[in-house]
Amino acid sequence: MIIHDDDLSYLRNGNSEPIYTATRSSVRQAGRICAEILMDMIVNPNRPAQHVLLDAELIIGHTTGPAPQG
Repeated sequence: MIIHDDDLSYLRNGNSEPIYTATRSSVRQAGRICAEILMDMIVNPNRPAQHVLLDAELIIGHTTGPAPQG
């Protein structure tokens, strides 16, 4: 099982060791970039669409392991 952005949950993904394998990315950074793109679109409506790829961190938890046998 893999979850996304486990820091957003009300239930934390383990204390010292993560229970679930998760991807994590900065929601604050994504929001800032979206706002900047939106403001640029308002100022420059004829500009081509922008595409931004943000990095995500992979947090290995207890749900990652070898495939079941048999």
